[in-house]
Amino acid sequence: MRRCLCALWLAGAAGCDEVGRAVVSDATVDVRDAGDVTDARDASDASDASDVSDASDVSDASDVSDASDVSDAGDVSDASDVRDAGDVSDVGSVRNPSCARGLVCGVAGALSSCCAADPVPAGTFAMGRSLDGNDAFDVPNLEELPEHAVTVRAFALDRYEVTVGRFRAFVDAWRGVAPTEGAGALDDLAGSGWQSAWNTALPTTREALVATLHCAGGAEPWTDVPDGNEEHPMGCLDWYTAFAFCVWDGGRLPTEAEWEYAAAGGDENRLYPWGAAEPDCTRVAPLDGCRDPEDFFAPVGSHRAGVARWGHHDFAGSIDEWVLDWWDYYPRHGETPPRAVLTPTSGDRPQRVLRGLGLFGGYGDMRAADRGRADVTTQGGRTKSA
Repeated sequence: MRRCLCALWLAGAAGCDEVGRAVVSDATVDVRDAGDVTDARDASDASDASDVSDASDVSDASDVSDASDVSDAGDVSDASDVRDAGDVSDVGSVRNPSCARGLVCGVAGALSSCCAADPVPAGTFAMGRSLDGNDAFDVPNLEELPEHAVTVRAFALDRYEVTVGRFRAFVDAWRGVAPTEGAGALDDLAGSGWQSAWNTALPTTREALVATLHCAGGAEPWTDVPDGNEEHPMGCLDWYTAFAFCVWDGGRLPTEAEWEYAAAGGDENRLYPWGAAEPDCTRVAPLDGCRDPEDFFAPVGSHRAGVARWGHHDFAGSIDEWVLDWWDYYPRHGETPPRAVLTPTSGDRPQRVLRGLGLFGGYGDMRAADRGRADVTTQGGRTKSA
């Protein structure tokens, strides 16, 4: 099943929740880029896109044949061949309705489908911030402590954040039909899928959905008709809409552990997704001083020096990204961490976790271990834990 990483973009005091990237499979043997991009704008040879056919064998991963029904997306049988999940022999052919129009992302010399995905092998890593290791950093963020060992199963993750162009396909197909009960679940993890109690949180018509996408006074990435932003990361989504998009596109939200595992390079436990070098304009977008103040976005995949260990772009900077988990403090030493936090913490306003912070933040917000949180209905602004 595809996993969709959803994100929150902040534009000064206003902001937009965004669909960041997606988990393509919970059982991936061979994941390649989306094949033919010859119809793209001046499409350079994309053959240099990372070949990940040597992805670790995860044949013991759970059967995901129950991938969510996306039949309401219309007939896409004539869509261009977008094999972003490649030959996934134990999952079956994966075609994303969001890329049925043959959308292409990246930069000249490294173009691939906007739905391209890369495998993340199973492994164990140190989640959270260490006090004296590779990812040690002088910040007072107690929510990143203690560092603790977490084991993650193999999965495949979207190479890029979900773009405006991809989300436009969802908008065009939207008729107010909520995901089915349990859709978008994390393989065998009970309670991780869609719940019918959330149905009323979704817009009931296409027009109502479009109205929610204007959350920043015209500075948001969405335009009602295509207008040059189609390769920018999509914004202005609350957690429910982000989840619904992921299900419609054949995926799910990542867990917080999966997100950090991929961003930190697993057992390499990187300080930043690309390594130890300080953030600069070649690695992240936007970073203060890199772009015009009125241009809050860069097209996905624009900063190749910021690519993470397994080929994923834009984990740092740009927009904040929704994950599956409810926000909670990490388990104390000796406690077994859950695969995902599926029960809200006590309080009047429980919140979901945000990752990939740093639109206007300092270097600390670019780190793989950095955490944030927000109300599930948030479209602008976020609450950082102290």
